[in-house]
Amino acid sequence: MKDRKWHLKEAIAFYQSQGAPHDQQALLELLTEVQKEKGGVIPKKALGKIADAYDVKKSYLRVVIRQSPDLHLED
Repeated sequence: MKDRKWHLKEAIAFYQSQGAPHDQQALLELLTEVQKEKGGVIPKKALGKIADAYDVKKSYLRVVIRQSPDLHLED
């Protein structure tokens, strides 16, 4: 059986149904999943897509990332 390909758009929708971005735990879970799927860092492009989808500022997402020692934003 072939594994399903991971899609950021689907992950955003799933975690929104779980309460993101207002539920910070759901938001952290999304960011953690993005980092895992993208090779250990959260790409700036993905950050922009998440911010747009959730109608939040990228600076807010950067603060959330900085508060979690396990998350790393692409340089």
